[in-house]
Amino acid sequence: MITDHASTGHPFLDEVLEEIAGSPVSRLPTDWVEELASLDWADRLGAARFPAASLPQATPRPRADIAGRLAQVFMPGFEPDPQTAALAALVFACGMSATLFPSVNRRARKRRLAELCAGQGWATAVREVIRAATAKETAIDLLGLILGG
Repeated sequence: MITDHASTGHPFLDEVLEEIAGSPVSRLPTDWVEELASLDWADRLGAARFPAASLPQATPRPRADIAGRLAQVFMPGFEPDPQTAALAALVFACGMSATLFPSVNRRARKRRLAELCAGQGWATAVREVIRAATAKETAIDLLGLILGG
């Protein structure tokens, strides 16, 4: 359910939100994640127009800034802004928290990230889609072993 109909500032994302809000059929977040995952996001968002050196993963400073913002969510009393909370929830939903924050106590890390995910249905949807994809890959691998061996 869309609760905020304000523009995101990007025509493609506004179009996606409009489609979700105007859907005549009530769909689960997982359905939307699967459908939207099949779109060519880079071209639709204009990412292809930027040189690779300007992307965060290619330049260390933005990457370090993002990692620093994310690490703050584990500081006692720190309340992240909505963007940082969403990014932390995405890290958790994708199962990347142990890789990105190995020095944070496992239980404390899971508890805090689960706290940030609470009420964010899309994070649960992402986690479910990843689990389904992983299960599918595992089934294909097992089938290959059985048939090939």
